[in-house]
This record gives sequence, C-alpha cells and structure tokens, in this order.
Amino acid sequence: MIEDRSSEHREMFGESAKLVNAISTFGDTPLVVLAAGRPNPAFGDLAEEYQRYWIEQSRALTGRSANSRFILATDASHYINLDRPDLVAESVLSVVNGVRRK
Repeated sequence: MIEDRSSEHREMFGESAKLVNAISTFGDTPLVVLAAGRPNPAFGDLAEEYQRYWIEQSRALTGRSANSRFILATDASHYINLDRPDLVAESVLSVVNGVRRK
C-alpha cells in the first residue's frame, strides 16, 4: 500500500516532489523537519496510513543534511503552526542561528 501512497504523493505535489527528489544532499545546511503526530482526518479511512507514510518521508528528508533534526510533534495535527506555534518558532530560530554560525 505504501507504493500506492508514493504515487499519490508524487501526483499531489507534482513538480515540487520531483525537484526535492532530485536533491541528494543539502550538505551541512541546517535543517529542521517537523511532522505532525496526529493523522489528518481529511484522508478518511486512510488517514493513519498516510500519516505513517508522511512521517517516514519526513524522517528520510533529514538524512539529506549532515546538520539536521527531525521533530515529531505528537500533539499536533496537520496544522502544526496552529497547534504548536512555539515549536515552529523555535525550529525557525534554530535554523537561522545555525546559518549565522556558518
């Protein structure tokens, strides 16, 4: 079923997904990837499966930078910015400070 999700992911994000997949490394660019812990109910019966897939893909993205962190916001929905604005702000500042140190 994950393979089906992969093709749906490509269709949902089209050109953006192609561009991201073409990048094999971000070097040591600071990177924080946030993922929501709660499934998006808009996906109905497949919400749990989509969520597992999305978390898996988000974790994989962190592997493209030697200076990355993955954060699973277990108490957040698809709208992490609304559910956990503190975490989003902290993550943005972390990346900004990481770039400034370079």
